[in-house]
Amino acid sequence: MQNNVVHIAFGESAGGSINMMLKQSGGTQEKSLIVIPELFSIGPLQNLEIKEGRVNRYEWLKTYLNDRFHELGEIYSRFEDAVSALSRIQEQASVFMWTGDHAHEQTGLRFVHHILRQMNLAVFHLNTSKYFPYTRSSGELNDEKLRFIYEQGDQSALTAAERRGLAEEWTALSQQTSVLRVWEDGRIKSVKEDFYDSFIIGKLAQLQKNRSTNTFINCPRLIGEVIGHLKENIGDEFIEYRILELIRKGIFEMEGVPKGMRYFSIRLKSPFKFTI
Repeated sequence: MQNNVVHIAFGESAGGSINMMLKQSGGTQEKSLIVIPELFSIGPLQNLEIKEGRVNRYEWLKTYLNDRFHELGEIYSRFEDAVSALSRIQEQASVFMWTGDHAHEQTGLRFVHHILRQMNLAVFHLNTSKYFPYTRSSGELNDEKLRFIYEQGDQSALTAAERRGLAEEWTALSQQTSVLRVWEDGRIKSVKEDFYDSFIIGKLAQLQKNRSTNTFINCPRLIGEVIGHLKENIGDEFIEYRILELIRKGIFEMEGVPKGMRYFSIRLKSPFKFTI
């Protein structure tokens, strides 16, 4: 890779905005962008440094998430391409990692540090939460806001010890079996997959509060309500997965067929059992 400046984004939305920003920024330096398409707040992390681990993650996502748009295969392919691109970064390049204070991007950042740990690079973090703290990912920012961050020029390259520490944090994360992570007190915390279940139940109870107890709530309506009040980006597919688990456990009742969130509605099986 014959570029002396490399930008790394976590998620396609962030990548799109950063790409637009770079095209409009001008300058004489040649710049490249590597987009890591995975949502690192969910799914297994074991052995992602090797292809077997990435295949295992892909299989887990296919098993538990509703791939209604048939995107998981394409995301896996782009992930493989991104890992390959990371390995081809030129020695002594300046690498800018775009991240925010969220489990998704902070986990991805540590993964990339592990991949790049033996390369002689000047690595910088561009923390979008420093300037825009009320976002769930850098992907919520447009190119103008990202340009504002980039042009501040107040970033210092990480020391060798800082890079090593982040790579070691990835090693510890990747040994855990959790499939859900949150950002809490300035660190990544692995939690049980039912971590948000009570929150989902509470949101459904709120939606039913002013309706008849027999009323079913459209699944996308509940997912939207949950996403709108979460501080983390965990994806609507993971929330749908948890809703289906709550149906299976007998906490929710379903009307329709669970082939996709648009095709079924839910209600609390025992509405007065839960407090809001």
